[in-house]
Amino acid sequence: MKLKSLITIFCFLSASASGVEVESWNITQDAFIDGKVDSSAESVAIRIKHINNIFNYQGDFIISGEFYNENVIKFVMSKPENSEVINYLGSKVGGSYSGTWHSSLGSRGDWLVSIDSDDTLIRNCNDILIQNPDSSDGYYTIDPDTSDTGVEAFEVYCDMTTSGGGWTLFASHKDGSSTNGFTTPVIPSHVGVLSDEQWKALRDTMRTGILVKDDKSKIALVSKEKMDPTNPLNIATPWSIDSLKIKNQTMDIWVSKNPSNNRHSLIRFAGSAYPYYSYAGAALYNEGVVKFDIWPYSSDTGAYNEHNSLDLYLK
Repeated sequence: MKLKSLITIFCFLSASASGVEVESWNITQDAFIDGKVDSSAESVAIRIKHINNIFNYQGDFIISGEFYNENVIKFVMSKPENSEVINYLGSKVGGSYSGTWHSSLGSRGDWLVSIDSDDTLIRNCNDILIQNPDSSDGYYTIDPDTSDTGVEAFEVYCDMTTSGGGWTLFASHKDGSSTNGFTTPVIPSHVGVLSDEQWKALRDTMRTGILVKDDKSKIALVSKEKMDPTNPLNIATPWSIDSLKIKNQTMDIWVSKNPSNNRHSLIRFAGSAYPYYSYAGAALYNEGVVKFDIWPYSSDTGAYNEHNSLDLYLK
């Protein structure tokens, strides 16, 4: 009896010049070796992602493997429930791969992998730049969670030239703005932020950090490592802020304290309930123990008097 199931594979992979690839595989295998796969063999449909010819998955079972010169494939499937390990070795035949498998429990057989599709993942602006290094600043469509059942693909503004490019705009605010609201896309120098679900999907793709560009084109940058939620000095981080909308007085996307003087490094958007919103509604401070990696302003004691608006990007 043929068994079919669908498994969506999520792999957290660093970007490379070749980009992250996604393929829909159908793995069919039988229980004896005769050079062909029996028509009634077990079949499993999976959606696999890989980079630099290496792929892996962890779920009900574990898959890890590698392509060799695109013609040879080798992978291992582990089944924790019965401690079984299955080794697969095969080669490319047309648009498919086939070979033999051997189980640690003593069984063996033939297998076939049929590849149904091959797409490049576009999770953020950096993926676009990796795929096409000549990409220019502008609006693009991304799908941060790469899922047909999660957040739908949406339009964003991409800065492809500043500090290596590949920056995705997710929020913008100005001094004197009474509040902010959700907008897709977020437009540079126009008050607005991504929706909660769009923001949470996008932040999970962050590998570099947050870049802040002001209305004078000055650039501040704080790395992902410095915003680490496990650092007790970081009392607010992008991963603890599930909405970019201003509630009560402020929306602080990163706050790192200085215990000695109760002053902080922070990125702040403020609304009309904040007493100083007219001139510090979009503000940066660099007074914490943990400081910005790039700080272009003359004083650490708040840069609110050196700019009027802030655009926030991540990569």
